[in-house]
Amino acid sequence: MIATTVRFDADTWTRLGARSEQLGIAKAKYIHDATLARLAGHETAEQLAGAVIDRLVRERFGDLIRTVVRRLQRTELLLARPGTRR
Repeated sequence: MIATTVRFDADTWTRLGARSEQLGIAKAKYIHDATLARLAGHETAEQLAGAVIDRLVRERFGDLIRTVVRRLQRTELLLARPGTRR
């Protein structure tokens, strides 16, 4: 573990003390737990954002591939017509 110092204004310190007392935990524990919760929230948000981006990229590439396939199929049909130059 690494120890550090954090600074709060008087009002925030009072509110922190009141809340941690309500929960029956030390101020340091409250700060520690809040920090871990916030980090977990950010990591979850980043994972969700990554999943959304992945899905959107897959959908967009799927659309592009379907468009290319349709164009190739039309070209093949045109080339398959009798009398079409190759």
